[in-house]
Amino acid sequence: MKERVKPSFHRRQEYYDKGIGIEDDRWLDFSAFLADMGTRPPETHLDRLDVSKGYCRLNCRWATRQEQQSTRSNSVTEDMRHDILCMRNDGFLLREIAEKHQRSVPTIHRICKTYCL
Repeated sequence: MKERVKPSFHRRQEYYDKGIGIEDDRWLDFSAFLADMGTRPPETHLDRLDVSKGYCRLNCRWATRQEQQSTRSNSVTEDMRHDILCMRNDGFLLREIAEKHQRSVPTIHRICKTYCL
């Protein structure tokens, strides 16, 4: 958690650049974090419920990888997939579709290739 919110983190565009930080200064002290979250259960990781918000007790949980998939910011919904495919069929460039849906061009390309209309 502390590493992810640093400006030097290698994937800073996913955290620091989006304003994601530690919202509760108490959590800078591990004992306060541990008191709020408890010991990490096996096979779980720290997960933010709302990916647009930072780390705090009300926005965090211990979750399995499968549970984390439901809150990923890069999850593609059925409606989004439909819109992506319609835009592609209407002649939009992959770059334009990626910008609209805030996804990478390779992700848009994979969706178009996998789910062509």
